[in-house]
Amino acid sequence: MGEARDDAAADPVPGAAAGGPAVPGTAGDRPVAASGVPTVPAAGPGDVPVPGASPAGDEEPPSLRLMTYNIKGLHLDAAAVAAVVRAQSPDVLAVQEPPRGPLGRRRLDRLARRAGLVPLVRGGGARTTALLVAPGLPTGPARALRLPWRPGRTRRGAVLAQVAGVQVLVVHLGLSAGERSRHLDRLLAAVDPAGGPLVVMGDLNEQPTGASWRRLGGRLTDAAVLGGGGVATFPAARPRLRIDAVLVEAGDEESPPPTPGRVARVVHAVRGRRSGAGRVPGVAAAAPGRAGLVVLGSWVPGGPVVARASDHRPVVVDVRPAAPAAGAGR
Repeated sequence: MGEARDDAAADPVPGAAAGGPAVPGTAGDRPVAASGVPTVPAAGPGDVPVPGASPAGDEEPPSLRLMTYNIKGLHLDAAAVAAVVRAQSPDVLAVQEPPRGPLGRRRLDRLARRAGLVPLVRGGGARTTALLVAPGLPTGPARALRLPWRPGRTRRGAVLAQVAGVQVLVVHLGLSAGERSRHLDRLLAAVDPAGGPLVVMGDLNEQPTGASWRRLGGRLTDAAVLGGGGVATFPAARPRLRIDAVLVEAGDEESPPPTPGRVARVVHAVRGRRSGAGRVPGVAAAAPGRAGLVVLGSWVPGGPVVARASDHRPVVVDVRPAAPAAGAGR
């Protein structure tokens, strides 16, 4: 069967409507997963705990939970993948290595249902990526981006979508440094400079010292930096490499300390710290005149279910819009 056109509109999200609130609340109140799907067990020694729900209250700002996860085509344990995702209750799930082949779309749709999400972009030019979102989440334009390919290399793609006022770019970069650089040229050129704050989520296939990661860091902030360092994500059973990340266009606002219940049980809770020299090293602020995001929490789940679900561990990040700068809009 032929692939979908590169920049064709993605499959619509049932119940989604453009122009909704800038960033809705987290999806922690979605129904419990259908019976038969295993749950992630309570954290044991050496496990990364599952975060608690955000406390209720009128002062709690709206937030968005982002999750990126290389699911290895659902070849290892599809039910465990669904359990891992469901336990984190993301609003936005960036998928790398979705299932392919004649039954690939059906298997990804089944994962979405088990996790309480709906597909926004999958198949066609997206190839090695897909994007799932919470039902009813406001969405705008969404498209698959087919990336340049050479014989002998994996055919790769990406997803670019407006979700809840945020510009989401889902990537699965190649194994060659040169290919990663060429693909980034195409991807960054596709970003709408007038769109919402940019978030890049995915499997970068290199560590933070790599050229592509550092290039992205010129305009975006690695969410883990604000927490004092990242956690390895690959291989899942005994992680040694940090190659999966969420990078955000940070607002010029200090990230708050973790609030009880939100990230109190998270190993790498994010604290934005400033010094006399200015912003935290490695934190790139949004361009003047552009809104940015505040990172509320960043963590890497672990445990036996995560270890058997895929060969990667996921990365989860909570964000909210930054407060407008003083004098903005005058």
